[in-house]
Amino acid sequence: MWDDAEGHDEAERYGVTLDAIHSSTGGGGSHYVFRPPPGVVLLNKVKNIGDWPFEHCDTRGEGGYIVAPGSWHASGRQYTWSAPFDVTTLPDVPAALLNVWRTPASDPRSAETEWDESEGQPGDESALDGDDGQGTATALYYLNRYLHQVKEEEADRNPTGFFLALQLRDAPLRYDEALPYMRRFQVAVETLRWEKKPYDWKEAEASLKQAYQDPNRRRRSAPPGGSASPHGKAPPFDWRAKDEQANALLEREIVMKDFVVNSFIPHGLTYVGGRPKTGKSTLVMQVGLGCAREKGLVLGQGVRHGTVLMILLEDTAARTKRRLQQMLGFDAQLNPLPGPARLHIHYEWPTYGEGGLTYLSEFVAEYPDTVAARIDSASLFRGPVPRGGGYDIDYSLSHDLSLWVNREDISLLITTHTGKRKIGDSPDDDPLDLIQNTSGITAGADTVLVMRRQDGIMTLYRRGRDLEDNDPVKLAGDESTLLWRPDESLGAQSAHDAILYMLALASTPLTPHQLAVATGIKDNAIRVALFRMLNDRKERKVGVLLGGRDPQYYLTERGPTNAPPTMGDSQ
Repeated sequence: MWDDAEGHDEAERYGVTLDAIHSSTGGGGSHYVFRPPPGVVLLNKVKNIGDWPFEHCDTRGEGGYIVAPGSWHASGRQYTWSAPFDVTTLPDVPAALLNVWRTPASDPRSAETEWDESEGQPGDESALDGDDGQGTATALYYLNRYLHQVKEEEADRNPTGFFLALQLRDAPLRYDEALPYMRRFQVAVETLRWEKKPYDWKEAEASLKQAYQDPNRRRRSAPPGGSASPHGKAPPFDWRAKDEQANALLEREIVMKDFVVNSFIPHGLTYVGGRPKTGKSTLVMQVGLGCAREKGLVLGQGVRHGTVLMILLEDTAARTKRRLQQMLGFDAQLNPLPGPARLHIHYEWPTYGEGGLTYLSEFVAEYPDTVAARIDSASLFRGPVPRGGGYDIDYSLSHDLSLWVNREDISLLITTHTGKRKIGDSPDDDPLDLIQNTSGITAGADTVLVMRRQDGIMTLYRRGRDLEDNDPVKLAGDESTLLWRPDESLGAQSAHDAILYMLALASTPLTPHQLAVATGIKDNAIRVALFRMLNDRKERKVGVLLGGRDPQYYLTERGPTNAPPTMGDSQ
């Protein structure tokens, strides 16, 4: 389908005969109708999205629809056929178009699956004890068991299919590994219960997605003859081996994780929230670009350099290229500056429920120097949410991602949207409340950044477990380069930099309270920053004198002095 002359030209290049039967839309476009070949899945495609090569044409396939002739457009014009419509004489999809439209062969819907009479036998439960570690025996056992219930006991197909999906997930199988088993179940049920309402793949796939979207969900009840756990007992857990006493923890040497962007974005899971078109996506792209380059600063701070993965589910290649060119100061004639090869960009990625986290792990294994990943946006990566299950899925998503990034030693930035409510001066006004998903998103995150423009000033609100300073920072943007920087005219300064500046001015060591008074930064933020600076194994810039009522800090490049502090008192 298309709405302009360019669409006609594109369609012709892919074998569409323009005199074939089609409908003329009320808006001036055209809808061409084809007959798909057996066993081939054709999905909806939208121009300029993903790997779809068209810039002016869309398609509608499985799950899609068009407005048919006989309908009236808002303009007052009617939809019409170019010739009498007969479904039995529809032309086949042109070969060139089919090659770019068809679903990959790895999709279980792309090949015809037939019912095997040997399936549906209950099987021996002892086979579960001899699983190969990949979940195959468990998957086959429950596939046959539940098919037997549908065949012999006339169990309801939808709940039984959902129970099967839960067992495939807990086998454990990845989402892509579970798809063929669910496909076999759907085809078998449709064959066995032919006299009932058709059980199509869309229903079966929905059950599978729902099971994988909530990994913490367990079966509250079992269908007839089933058990709540594949092995009838809790999985083994050696709590003695994982036990650690407080005195041992305090004596254990733990290396502090590096910030991805000093003072702003620590190691771990970070959500970046903001209203549409506020610049949150460009801020996160600025971070990714800065990390992927060999050198450079982001927001005036040092960064951790290495490979970066950007998953841009809301963007196109054209828009991404334009943004990168602006950020790099690219000019085709005067300054042909190449982009960093360590920045990897994807416009499609499986959702969380479809095993997206597994593929993130595969990327990090392929590129072990990965320091950061970006996902835009949280809602698209999470996928659809069953009614009433929003908080559990949001928290499970954030919790699983936080565990993953800490295990892989990288930083993951995910953009999300905020609401329209204004933030005032009341202590009850928390910027985190602006995040539009449930509170499960922020509860499981390590850090949350919220960009908010009020009275013409862009403010970056910060909350984080590892941040030295949670005070908001004023930002200034450059329209020509799309780059953000702290607005020094508005007093933006980190505790880390402020401490080094004041110690450089002072002739004697200073206490944390003296530093707080001199810098105007909260006492607790100063103490947290000093603790991190003392434990910085790469570059210890600060030393400490103990023995008095309060510790006193100095620059290591100068060394301590014995003179008493001269700035204020040491309260």
